[in-house]
Amino acid sequence: MRSAVVIEGVVFDVGYTLIDETRRWREWARWLGATPEALWANLRSVIAEGVHHVEALKRLQAGFDLEKARTERRRVGRPDQFLAADVYPDAWPCIARLKAAGLKTGAAGNMSEDVERFLASCGLEFDMIGSSQRWGVEKPNPTFFERVIEAIGLPADHLVYVGDRLDNDVGPSAAAGMCAIYLRRGLWAEVLSDRPEAALASAVIDSLDELPGALPGFGRKAGSSKEK
Repeated sequence: MRSAVVIEGVVFDVGYTLIDETRRWREWARWLGATPEALWANLRSVIAEGVHHVEALKRLQAGFDLEKARTERRRVGRPDQFLAADVYPDAWPCIARLKAAGLKTGAAGNMSEDVERFLASCGLEFDMIGSSQRWGVEKPNPTFFERVIEAIGLPADHLVYVGDRLDNDVGPSAAAGMCAIYLRRGLWAEVLSDRPEAALASAVIDSLDELPGALPGFGRKAGSSKEK
């Protein structure tokens, strides 16, 4: 009988999984006549009330003209609808739970150093943030995931990579020895969870709210896992 591995760290793919292209935050801020920082602070206050996903934008506090933003979206050819990919506010309570349990958290993806700086300003207290631009290697290259493991400083099999693309995230991170969680985001998932390759993932979840409960050994310190 061997002991179950206790996860010590979680790295989020920066893309559909976490905040979906930083440019969307900047676009919404511009349409709302606000700075990205002001919009993020406002959303965090809404998140604190337990409001997630599409509903978050409908609950913006006074000072943000949502109707004006809709008009501007239509003017530039954007659909007049709220998409789950516009904001992922459930990242905040999820990461707070992980940090409270003593796990390291990180963010990495095929992104620019500008996105790294934006993430660093969000107050999510990541232990590492890495970008393909800085590392000079993009997913799904195995070297990218080796850099993730090196940067967060944990054994690969004690580390979860949370992604939403089987070919770009789940398969390569699992091949690197990580426990891969496949995050399915409704219509915004590029690969459906019923594909045979989904078996590579250690779990399939619909929301980051479900993530802590899907992690092996969540809430137990390393070395205290029960025998299986």
